[in-house]
Amino acid sequence: YSQWATQNLTAYLAGEIKEAMRTYPFIISHDSPWTVLDKEIANCKLAIVTTGGLHLKSQEPFRLGGIDGDWTFRSIPKDTPKEDIFISHPHYDHRFALEDLNCIFPLDRFREFEAEGKIRELARTHYSFGYVNNIYGLVKESIPSVIAHLQKEEVDIVFFVPV
Repeated sequence: YSQWATQNLTAYLAGEIKEAMRTYPFIISHDSPWTVLDKEIANCKLAIVTTGGLHLKSQEPFRLGGIDGDWTFRSIPKDTPKEDIFISHPHYDHRFALEDLNCIFPLDRFREFEAEGKIRELARTHYSFGYVNNIYGLVKESIPSVIAHLQKEEVDIVFFVPV
């Protein structure tokens, strides 16, 4: 493509995206629960939850086949070296995550924030989900279990990284 064609195609796509955003029927919920953070972030304990399909070498990988996917989760301790974290998720390009795992699981960045005092503490345990096509299992089993773990560890903020 010439530069002119590239610019026109980019402008065309930008216009299409703007139109789609203008006409998309977004749902505005007026009764969703909202919790206001009542303390400074520097006084909070933070945990990471990702849907990147991450697991430790020692853990069973997420199931890749089947129509339901895998609604289970894997726990990842905060002191885990990134070399011990693997990806088993079939529905996204792993290229960037393999170059820098922080783009889907920013554990190194939050370790730095903890060391710099930008957060009080990084939770001992973080969580990853894989490819999920069975919402029932996710909502009835996995999410309540992760929430219970987060509450037991007295986590104030969950940094959610959807992939």
